[in-house]
Amino acid sequence: MAIGAAIHRSSQRAAERTGSASLLRYGMALRILSAVFLLLMSCGLLFAEYDPKNKPEDNGMLMACGILTAVALFFFIEMFFVRIEFDETRIKTHTPWRSSREVPWSDILTFQHDQAHCWYIIKTRTHGTLRISTLLSGINDFAARLRHYATVFNYQELKGK
Repeated sequence: MAIGAAIHRSSQRAAERTGSASLLRYGMALRILSAVFLLLMSCGLLFAEYDPKNKPEDNGMLMACGILTAVALFFFIEMFFVRIEFDETRIKTHTPWRSSREVPWSDILTFQHDQAHCWYIIKTRTHGTLRISTLLSGINDFAARLRHYATVFNYQELKGK
């Protein structure tokens, strides 16, 4: 319960300012949670690998720990290396999963808040689809700017899923 409250509080914070741009990134609570998860799963994997009672034909525990460690690593990378910048002219995405993109506000076609997946889905003319997590710190500032530019550039907010 306390962890959920900390995660919610961190997403409600204002976006960080870097010069003229605002910066969205995952809050400290999620970063700490991802690091602890990775540490625990890594220790479990090492324990399963080096447990003297573990027989070679009984590798279910080793496989489960390996899969959970891979998930924890994915979570850790997401929390520490994803960031979104936005200013008066564009949205700039940085993610380890694909190359960085700079999307002018005028390139947006539609946007939608998907509560089930906790993200904003932004469809653009030439830059594909952006999915911006609602767990990022400063997301409320970003959503307000997104709605403001919807009136300026005449793009449409679709009803949430």
